[in-house]
Amino acid sequence: AEVCGRADSHARGEWLPVRGGRIWYSARGPVDAPPVVFLHGGPGYNSYVFERSVGERLAERVRLVVLDQRGCGRSASVGAELGLEPTLSDLEALRRALGVERWTVVGHSFGGLLAVAYAQRHPDAVAGLVLVETTPDLPAAFEHQLQTAAAAADERWPEQAESIRTLAEGDGPAFDRLLALYGLTGQTSLQALLHWASPAHQARADRWDADSGLLRCTRPSVLEAFAADGLLDGTEPSLGRPLPTPGVLVGGRHSNVIGAAQLGHAAEVWGVEQRWMSESGHFPYVEEPAAFTALVADAAETFAEGARFSRTAP
Repeated sequence: AEVCGRADSHARGEWLPVRGGRIWYSARGPVDAPPVVFLHGGPGYNSYVFERSVGERLAERVRLVVLDQRGCGRSASVGAELGLEPTLSDLEALRRALGVERWTVVGHSFGGLLAVAYAQRHPDAVAGLVLVETTPDLPAAFEHQLQTAAAAADERWPEQAESIRTLAEGDGPAFDRLLALYGLTGQTSLQALLHWASPAHQARADRWDADSGLLRCTRPSVLEAFAADGLLDGTEPSLGRPLPTPGVLVGGRHSNVIGAAQLGHAAEVWGVEQRWMSESGHFPYVEEPAAFTALVADAAETFAEGARFSRTAP
């Protein structure tokens, strides 16, 4: 099968045969440590920056499994069937192939919704969830991003300010208006406002993305398939139910992707603990790797013992 991206980005991984091809994954760390699997966001991103940020640290304390979801990054050659159910089926196939009884599922951003949907369908396979910067109500998050940009438009994008406010006040689908906003501002500029506490951390992550060569690999139809499944408009019913497993919802204090009000609402809907990363934006594993590693490893150890997680984060 075709391999996309730089060869060294594949170096520490293996392949799992799945329906329609194979997916890339990596498993490392002590085999007797609590197992943790990471689900990247997007839809359509990959796990490379997560690995570069906290892979080595986490693998000292947990049995860490990362993967690129079907159609994404290093697993881009799988394109016959995309969307929610095939992606969750791959995750369950990987758990069985690795001989894991129950694992802690860490889901970042859109990957948090995949983690929730997986736990709803396979509660016996999930020891607990660490949900990072995510919400069951994505349209509300998209609206929050639009309003945040409109409030900053005069200062950051004076020439486009009026057009940005028009988008923020519009009545079309929030995701479509957000895509149009990116077209007006440019990705790096808008993400500096919405995603990052530190320009230096943003530059580091962008450099890692460039190094991997993986951003060009993901199939555009990944986004289309998840949209058709109702994951972008909040209509997939499993996302808005209380979770059948313990969990913690992690937010970055400097993130403008979800918003504090929506994160609080999500924690109530899902019935999970809420924790804040004080120096982070949307990517706490990049901006506070040591604190993020400690939180995830402590949560995984607690969940493995069958307890709820109530640690006070720094």
